[in-house]
Amino acid sequence: VADWFAGKEMATAMALNVAGFPVGIALSLVTLGHFATAEMWPVAFVASAGVSLLALIIFLATYQPAEVENKGATSVPKLSSGEFGMVSMSGLMWALQNAMVILMVSFVPLFLVSEGLEAGTAASIVGIGLWVTIFSVPLGGIIVDKFGRPNTIIVFGMLVGRLGLLLVLFWSQSIPALLVLMVVLTFLGTLPSGPILALAP
Repeated sequence: VADWFAGKEMATAMALNVAGFPVGIALSLVTLGHFATAEMWPVAFVASAGVSLLALIIFLATYQPAEVENKGATSVPKLSSGEFGMVSMSGLMWALQNAMVILMVSFVPLFLVSEGLEAGTAASIVGIGLWVTIFSVPLGGIIVDKFGRPNTIIVFGMLVGRLGLLLVLFWSQSIPALLVLMVVLTFLGTLPSGPILALAP
């Protein structure tokens, strides 16, 4: 992706590239949670592996490498201290961004089950919220490429996405409130995904 969009709409490209990650999680939460039984759990693993294999085959059959300008350099380029710091900061923020998603998809359903919801229902509530990433992740990249201000998008989205999860503690008995909360938190919390990744290239 970095080769194809070097010097172009990098934030949008990185956002579109990573949008498949939460969409895949959302599909799994909505569908595979119903196989969470002692007899049916192998079906979830086989189905996930089969879809991944199909995606790999399609990628290998269709991908064309980008034409990268080669200036004849014979040595490995070294990162400056500023570039090293930017890559490190991007990696740290991306780790925190993924931590938010992991907390949401792993612990929120378990907490809701402990509050009395069925496992399939709890997983579906979180999974439905993740569907908005189809729009929010690319939108974050488009906004930054068009209007700039990546730091504003990153800080706002990361703060709202993390602090907003605390509301689950108070709204755990209301399915409509939880659905709205998951949609809003996921939408705002994933806007920074593309801008964060665009810092590194």
